[in-house]
Amino acid sequence: MTIDRDQGQSGASAADREGFQHLVAEVGMGRAGIVLGLEVSRLARNNADWHRLLEICALADTLICDEDGLYDPADFNDRLLLGLKGTMSEAELHFIRARLRGGQLSKARRGELPMPLPVGLVYDPAGDVVLDPDAGVQHAIRHLFATFARTHSARAVVQAFAAEGLLFPTRVRTGPHKGELAWMPLKHWRVLRTLHNPRYAGAFVYLHSSCSYQHTLRALGDASSEHRSMKPRRLWVRLDDLSNGHVCSSLTLPPIVVPPSARPAPPARRAGRMECLY
Repeated sequence: MTIDRDQGQSGASAADREGFQHLVAEVGMGRAGIVLGLEVSRLARNNADWHRLLEICALADTLICDEDGLYDPADFNDRLLLGLKGTMSEAELHFIRARLRGGQLSKARRGELPMPLPVGLVYDPAGDVVLDPDAGVQHAIRHLFATFARTHSARAVVQAFAAEGLLFPTRVRTGPHKGELAWMPLKHWRVLRTLHNPRYAGAFVYLHSSCSYQHTLRALGDASSEHRSMKPRRLWVRLDDLSNGHVCSSLTLPPIVVPPSARPAPPARRAGRMECLY
């Protein structure tokens, strides 16, 4: 019996893996005398699922065979070796994720990581950020910044657009019309989000989270508890070569790259000053 229904699926979990579940069921009912595979430890990249399979094979006297040899899960030495193979297989997932994450952060530090762009900016065929070729979109974005520079108030910008009967462009992010341009009345929150977005000043920002562990003592007793918290960090890169993508050059931006540990506190908001706090 050949089981190949799990091709293209990760072995990190047995959920939604009909092939693996069918294999465990057949072995548990004693219908399989041996499990064959090129690298059987990749049947499950999760130690809990892998050792459960080994336990069932040992109870059902089912052998396991791969390209390295034949194993009897009921034998201590063979089971120990299979357990080590399963542990290494699970650890490979961590190494793969670490390498992918490292490559992602490396591109982000260079400002080359593709990210969703705000309305008014698009990627050209070469992958560079340029202004939207739609003249109406450019006019709406520039008019928003010009109105705010004159009134120093986001709410006044909304009132000015409403008084002039102007609509503001936005990109549909989800649904069957994803990526299409839509025009709708300007909202206060959209003005703030536009003013705080550093991409309009030619800067790249990448938000990622870091995991930190904190040990605390419980209120009763000396037993300690461990808490894990996710701290958001921002990676800033000023892209001076994106002069064609600059919409507003008067935004206050951080230095070229600000390490999370050395990033200064954001300045206080004051009327009449445009600040990028995104």
